[in-house]
Amino acid sequence: MKNLLLLLLACLIFEKDLAQVKNCKDVNEGVFYSYPKNTSKQYQLNRKDDIQKETDLATGDSSLWKVSWLNDCTYSLTYISGSAKLTEEMKSFSGAHHLVTKIETVTNDFYSYQIFIDKVAGKYLLADTIWTQKKSGPTNNTLFEAIPANVSGKKINFTSKSPFALLYVYRPARFAGSKGEYNLYFDDNIICSSKNGVAYVFKVFKEGNFKLSAKLFNQKETTQNINIKFG
Repeated sequence: MKNLLLLLLACLIFEKDLAQVKNCKDVNEGVFYSYPKNTSKQYQLNRKDDIQKETDLATGDSSLWKVSWLNDCTYSLTYISGSAKLTEEMKSFSGAHHLVTKIETVTNDFYSYQIFIDKVAGKYLLADTIWTQKKSGPTNNTLFEAIPANVSGKKINFTSKSPFALLYVYRPARFAGSKGEYNLYFDDNIICSSKNGVAYVFKVFKEGNFKLSAKLFNQKETTQNINIKFG
């Protein structure tokens, strides 16, 4: 009798665990929260039917996106309108492209995803996480920021005690394959679009081991591991 009770209890626990298993259809609609990498922004996402409304929880600015599900775990987002002012570059991009999100993992607390331009086989943008509950405290995921081009190295207040590191990115004007532009990623976050004869300087606000990566045309991705230390 004791063994039978234990068996029944095990079955009940197993059935409960099965009921809690999440899949992509469980996040087709609902209210979600986003804390994008390399920002201190917080967004609420309200997804219903074929519309997603994204609201900046700090400013109240919102945007509307059309949602088109390509399969159970992949959907595209097309920009409709928004209250925040877009740059000319952002206007041009949103008018010509849409974002394709591929869901990787779904749990009770979050789902992880990757975003590509126009199609899953298109240009990779980023990987991040969407949460099912709002975080209680403030968040700051700022990893790096670009130093404006009109600020010279001499104007940067930088010492051995600075709470950041400096990362310099250069691209020569001419070399094999120089006609192609590519995105450079810092720890899977786009840090810049590399063009001929350009240089960038970035402040990096976290220490540790990170990965720089890029891919030109259909070539194999090239990666470089770097160790960041402040000062």
